[in-house]
Amino acid sequence: MEYERVVIHLRKDIAEDIRKIVEYKNLKDLLFEDKDSYANVEEFVVGCVCYYLRQIKGTVDLSGISKLNSNEMLQNRLHELLEQKRMTQVQLSEQTGIAPSNINNYIKNKNQPSLDHFLKLWITLGCPPLDWLLHRIPKTE
Repeated sequence: MEYERVVIHLRKDIAEDIRKIVEYKNLKDLLFEDKDSYANVEEFVVGCVCYYLRQIKGTVDLSGISKLNSNEMLQNRLHELLEQKRMTQVQLSEQTGIAPSNINNYIKNKNQPSLDHFLKLWITLGCPPLDWLLHRIPKTE
């Protein structure tokens, strides 16, 4: 893959905001996620640009919104996310105030959460990218 160097100029306040976000993410990963990887400002900017370009190109289709009338069911990756975060369903229930039985149904994709429950889960789990968290699968007859 070939790369091209691009120089950008940002207002000082924007550059400082980016630095703070990157520092926060690195510290959060180190203290709470037990990750020793380190992100830098350049990686953050490249990630933002790539994400925005995917949106412009239409490849980010949140939860398959264009497939609402199709034969596909909405699914979530909450189970994978809990494993990544080394979190139990009980811990998630305690942090969100959502009943353990509901959490279990969401994790197993038996039911999908209401908007209120989804937002509580999403925020508690660190606001993962929606285009990864939500997806569609063919309905089984």
